[in-house]
Amino acid sequence: MSKQACLQWSINGWRIFSTATCANPCNTCGGAVTQAAAIIEALLRISRAGRLEYQWQRVSVARVVVRIVDNLRSAIEARGAVVTVRDLPPAWGDPAAIEQIFSNLIGNALNYLDPARSGRIEIGALEPEPVEANGPRPLRMRTYYVRDNGLGIPAAYMSKVFRAFQRLHVDVASGDGVGLAVVRRTVERHGGRVWVESAEGAGSTFFVVLPEQPARL
Repeated sequence: MSKQACLQWSINGWRIFSTATCANPCNTCGGAVTQAAAIIEALLRISRAGRLEYQWQRVSVARVVVRIVDNLRSAIEARGAVVTVRDLPPAWGDPAAIEQIFSNLIGNALNYLDPARSGRIEIGALEPEPVEANGPRPLRMRTYYVRDNGLGIPAAYMSKVFRAFQRLHVDVASGDGVGLAVVRRTVERHGGRVWVESAEGAGSTFFVVLPEQPARL
């Protein structure tokens, strides 16, 4: 006779349930525990992104991106993809956090390229908006982007992209579904914002706004 097991944890307001019908308690319930442990670790990643103490400084986004692309070189070549890095102005923030932002976005772009066509990824920055000479001087922000010609995102899914555990194209790439949630939390801690423009079957462009200078008190 089968047995029903229910495991429950609560972390930072997240309540996690894992159920399994245990014909073989050692295997099935063990798998449920492993799955729940993975979920807990993913939630802790999101929590840490909101609590880590930042070392604020001027960050060379260009060097960060070149390092990420170099680290992904084998995967890029395996997919036959072309990665183009445009001029990238520096940002003001925590070096490790900014590297995590671009690592997640570039890694996602690579993972969700369309296997049916040659992949292209472009990383760049938009021109800054003009500032009135006699007007107030707002905090200077720069908008970066990571663009790909991959599988794209269905319109019905767009509002869920930056939520935890929302995964798309699970048959193409593996993952825990929290990478973009971490990106959003990290960008917001820098006083910026992140959004995506996408068309299913045509690709996606993720935009990230980060400060170019420290806030004036």
